[in-house]
Amino acid sequence: MMTPAAVHLKHRSKRPLAAGGLVVLVVTVWMMHDYQLPLAPRARDLNRGRTWDHKSRVDSKGVAQVWVPPGCFEMGSDLMEDFSAHANETPRHTVCISTGFWLDRFEVTNESFLEFTRAGGFTERRYWSEEGWRMHEEMREPYPMLKAYAEPRQPRVKITWYEAEAYAAWRGGKLPTEAQWEWAARGPQSLRYPWGEKFMEGAANMSRLDLRCTRPVGSYPAGRSWCGADDMAGNVWEWVADSYDANAYRHALQVDPFTPPSGHSRVIRGGAWGGIPGGSASDLRSARREGWFAGDRKLSHGVRVIHPAT
Repeated sequence: MMTPAAVHLKHRSKRPLAAGGLVVLVVTVWMMHDYQLPLAPRARDLNRGRTWDHKSRVDSKGVAQVWVPPGCFEMGSDLMEDFSAHANETPRHTVCISTGFWLDRFEVTNESFLEFTRAGGFTERRYWSEEGWRMHEEMREPYPMLKAYAEPRQPRVKITWYEAEAYAAWRGGKLPTEAQWEWAARGPQSLRYPWGEKFMEGAANMSRLDLRCTRPVGSYPAGRSWCGADDMAGNVWEWVADSYDANAYRHALQVDPFTPPSGHSRVIRGGAWGGIPGGSASDLRSARREGWFAGDRKLSHGVRVIHPAT
């Protein structure tokens, strides 16, 4: 027969177990939020023996660029790795970029876009795709820029995908594919952010800073990516070459995947100062992707250009 003291202890023992279980659950969730799945052996093996040379140059239009060597990484997200992941980022999969390329170190600035305009960029048919020329038939000039966004070294915003494409052609380059862009942001370690695995204050212009505007390019050197590219997270979303397909990763190729332009929706990457579709810590993740109407002009949308290896 149990004594009163033993009965008391028996009933008390159940309470801390319940509380302890809750603590274990909370700690487990917290640890999983920062958990990174091991880099897939396939990507690691495919990168074995590669070297990651850091090179830079200035292109024929006077724009600074950095070298992005070929290599393999884990593209997209796994819901077990990142609770901020969206369904259109899944599944996480191995991707290889077969050829290196030169990438603009910074987002395209107002001063560079002005050169394109002064050189007849909006009236020279040769720079434009058939669809882009038709879409801009009634507006053969750039959108008037608001004063708060018009400083020479601020990124050019209020730019459509077709204008971005034409500007890239004027530069002798093109828009990066979605895979090229993410490789330049994440690198061989497949980092969550351009600067590392965890979010870091002061690494990007984003909505929580409440600046409500773009900043001159290169204002956040702490956020520089592995290849030397600035502002791959925050400041402005960046148009890339691909059409938007929410299920693209379910049938993507391993080598140089690309969704050719069709319809009216294109992919934007990188997050922004705020605006639409946003600039939260989740939006700044390198795997974050969103689709947008190619003919839209937003104060949070910009671009950067690549040149293939020569």
